[in-house]
Amino acid sequence: MYVSGTTHGALALVKIAGTDGALQPDAPLTDELLCDPEGVAARQRGLNVPDSISDSEAWALIFAPGFSTAEQVTNISGRGVGMDVVRTNIERVRGRVDIMTEPGKGSTFRLQLPLTLAIVDGILFSLGEHRYIVPAAFVREVFRPTADQVSTVQGRGELVMVRGKMFPIRRLARDLGGGARDLAPDRGVLIMVDDGAQHTCLLVDRLIGKYEVVVKGLGTMFEAVHGLTGAAILGDGQIALILDIPTLLSNKRSAA
Repeated sequence: MYVSGTTHGALALVKIAGTDGALQPDAPLTDELLCDPEGVAARQRGLNVPDSISDSEAWALIFAPGFSTAEQVTNISGRGVGMDVVRTNIERVRGRVDIMTEPGKGSTFRLQLPLTLAIVDGILFSLGEHRYIVPAAFVREVFRPTADQVSTVQGRGELVMVRGKMFPIRRLARDLGGGARDLAPDRGVLIMVDDGAQHTCLLVDRLIGKYEVVVKGLGTMFEAVHGLTGAAILGDGQIALILDIPTLLSNKRSAA
């Protein structure tokens, strides 16, 4: 087993890897849950799973409260709380944990943790009647495209040409709603962000400026809302929601 760490923008990235073995969806201890195509056995144990699950969704079951691969419950194992506690505490500080595994080669747990938990530099923008903040560490550039820079490619959606390269356009109005208009890209502003996996251009209504803000937690009421990491109270008393760029973009890739 080995542990490595690095930084990327506003994130601390930690990898914990082992080569002794990998998660096996067909292992005897987990076959009942992970290889049940209808998810019946999992639901009988109180786990919330879709009608069918992919390998990545199967790996994520190890974080479910009450899930355990132990044959017997002891004082130190088998209760299904260890990994649930790990994920809960990581998400509490606005982080995330992903699993990568390959049979015969081992498993890697990838942790993303924010470098700062209180103050961030952010790019403030408006979308409809609401204001949002993108942490500046994820922003690579901001620009207003011309109509001839934008094209639609079958299977890839809207793309924008920047210095000879094509980048996907993400319409935040469709993700966040709030009465936002679905503008043509050349009528709005594009904020190019980098989440460590790819560059994506977020389409917004209007750029307001760069601010240093104090991050406020959203509380348990918003735990199920993906793509938001907190909120900030602006100088005029208005509230701006802070985008969780890695989660927002990874949800899009998963859906694709």
